[in-house]
Amino acid sequence: MATFYEQMRNCLSINFRIVALMGCRLRGAAPTTTTAAAAAPSLADKLPMFYVIFTETLALLGQINFVAARWSREPDLAMQCIGHALNNTLCISKGFLLLLNTGRLRGLLDELLRNWRRYRPTHAEDRARIARRAEKSLMLSKVLMVSTLSCIVGFGLPPLL
Repeated sequence: MATFYEQMRNCLSINFRIVALMGCRLRGAAPTTTTAAAAAPSLADKLPMFYVIFTETLALLGQINFVAARWSREPDLAMQCIGHALNNTLCISKGFLLLLNTGRLRGLLDELLRNWRRYRPTHAEDRARIARRAEKSLMLSKVLMVSTLSCIVGFGLPPLL
């Protein structure tokens, strides 16, 4: 049985490596390793990143079109939209980083699964609470996907009035 210190060290090591794969380098983070199973990620592994890159690119194109149309009449609004366009550019680049590191990220998630199996909570109410929070996170992800698509469609369509 591992001590609390070893459990926390394993968990923090995995979290630091996941953050490093997203482009944020932290001192003290262990180098990432690639396993044989993680070397060839499937399309299902890459699909969420393709979705992020596609939706953010559509939003960026809509914002560029909006800035071009509004620059002469409303420069303040156009400048605000340029700020959002820079944010979308950041999201696109982070999506590309995750897409390029999908294999290594898969290896880290497999390691997280092994740690979960090794240090699984023993009380049923703890497992139920973790499952409820995971369901809330999944629902939030679905709501965010639908709202992002509806905002992009609303941004790209001509006004009703």
